[in-house]
Amino acid sequence: MLTSAVLGLHAGPPPQTASLLAQLQDKNPEVRKDAIRHLADLHDVRAVDPLIEVLSRDQDGDVRRSAAYALGRLQDPRAIQPLIASLKDEHPEVCINSIFALARMNSGNRLDALTKALAHRNLHVCRAAAVGLALMGDQRAVDPLIHSLQDERLTVRSGAAFALGFLSDNRAVPALLETLHDSRPDVRKVVIASLGLLGDSRALPALKDVVKLDPDPEVRLRASEVLKKLNETPKK
Repeated sequence: MLTSAVLGLHAGPPPQTASLLAQLQDKNPEVRKDAIRHLADLHDVRAVDPLIEVLSRDQDGDVRRSAAYALGRLQDPRAIQPLIASLKDEHPEVCINSIFALARMNSGNRLDALTKALAHRNLHVCRAAAVGLALMGDQRAVDPLIHSLQDERLTVRSGAAFALGFLSDNRAVPALLETLHDSRPDVRKVVIASLGLLGDSRALPALKDVVKLDPDPEVRLRASEVLKKLNETPKK
């Protein structure tokens, strides 16, 4: 009689995966995190459901953060809804890893979740959401990001400006030009960089004004550099 091993069939995960899955129940969080790292390296989809369970229920925030990262590497659509749910986790690092995991997925309705995360109470999560939207490359995010340019928080405004530059949608140009008057130099520098990425000729007069009038020398320098780049490329 042919055995299941001869046929290439397995009643369960291979020994290495099985051992690592068992370690997810270990009392030591360091052991659990190490097991999660190895499971991510194996790219074994049989780890997806156990990792979802860890993300949803483990008592240690660092372990949940590791699970979110691992699920992002596995890119299995079963993890999309659990990752969206974890954007409400009390630990910002879990939210951030979940955002980047969602950005790596190739399916599912992630846009609404990441858009809502732009208004997260934690500034680092807000910024991660903006970067995640840029990584997704979904131009439906342009309008929410334009709205976030009005947020009272510096990190949210700069994150939104950053993302708009990488989405390559010139609908953002008027709002970015308005944000050149932001009170914070760090925001203005990001806006200038994004205008440079968009390469829209409508930015030229405003950037010339920045070079002449902005009170911050670093902002003036950034504008000068972008102006030079735009003048050397075909106008849109």
